[in-house]
Amino acid sequence: PVICVEGDAACFAFLQRNIRQFEDATAHQVFLGERSETTSAVLEKVGWNTTIIPVGGAGHAEICLTSLDDFVGTIAEPSRYKVVKIDAEGFDMQILRGVTHYLSSVRPLLLFEYNPGDMTPIGEDGLGTLSHLEALGYTTALVYDFNGRFMLAASLDQRDLLRHLHEYADGANAAVIYYDLCVFHGDDEELARSFIASEPAHRLECSWTARGPS
Repeated sequence: PVICVEGDAACFAFLQRNIRQFEDATAHQVFLGERSETTSAVLEKVGWNTTIIPVGGAGHAEICLTSLDDFVGTIAEPSRYKVVKIDAEGFDMQILRGVTHYLSSVRPLLLFEYNPGDMTPIGEDGLGTLSHLEALGYTTALVYDFNGRFMLAASLDQRDLLRHLHEYADGANAAVIYYDLCVFHGDDEELARSFIASEPAHRLECSWTARGPS
């Protein structure tokens, strides 16, 4: 089964059309956040890559956010869902901090975008959330560049290495603008080792060395 969550109305309409090809997929129009609340925000890139930038004061859009823990509480048999994929234009870290109960009990595999360029404008510290995941028992991260090419594997307790990666992804100043992370719970160490063993071989198969430029 697949559950899809999308807050933007235009993107949600596309999502509803796209999932018709699947037998056991549902879509829910919800903006996720760290906690369930109504907050003032500016919405950028609406309709294609909506980015939520929380702001104080009146005169801004009122956005209803739902924590992923609260959302998961509305679905049947949440333990059936063992993979969580998030791509929320900088809000990924907040969403992950809003799902402590589900992550602690089900321990799903996590796939999410780690983009310092999107996090900085909203005052987000991604490294703190990685430490939060470590406290919940997550141990191993596979790091991919923004084109989906495997770079390296790291333990979440390698804080110096993670900080170097965080500081390197600096928009147009860097060859790698942002990362995608695949994070495994300690209970899935065997699965993590399998991925770590297979990804370099896949990278080599797709390399110029093996195939030449395409």
